Amino acid sequence: MEAENTNKMNVVVLEYEEKIQRSASEISQLQEKLAMQTSRNDANIDAYRRKIEDLESKLKQCQFKEYLAQNSYSSQIENRVERPYSVGRDYSECSELNSAPLSPRMSVHSRQKPTLQVVYDNRTIPKNEKKSHFNITKKRKLYSDKDFLNQ
Repeated sequence: MEAENTNKMNVVVLEYEEKIQRSASEISQLQEKLAMQTSRNDANIDAYRRKIEDLESKLKQCQFKEYLAQNSYSSQIENRVERPYSVGRDYSECSELNSAPLSPRMSVHSRQKPTLQVVYDNRTIPKNEKKSHFNITKKRKLYSDKDFLNQ
């Protein structure tokens, strides 16, 4: 009877060891599967980050273009300013700015193409700073080619 009990216990122990080995192999398979899913998820997250960065840059570009479109009126005026150094002037767009009705006196001048002129009216700024739209606060020495080569 003791031999039967020992045989039954050995059978139970063997079955238990087989279950443990099956569980260990399942665990290793599940760990491999988890590692694959983790790497796939990381790759997807990186791809989504890149897409988000691309979309953010496109959004910024679009917002900048909209900003430029909203502020295009001032740039159109700046582009239409008559410059004495420009050779080929295009006055086709300037006619939109001067849309006031012409009086008989003005009809003589209407044959000339209209131009936009900039007048500086600020008397508080010294004469040497009235030449541009920008107020230069610090002046730097500009080097000529000779000065640059001698340094």
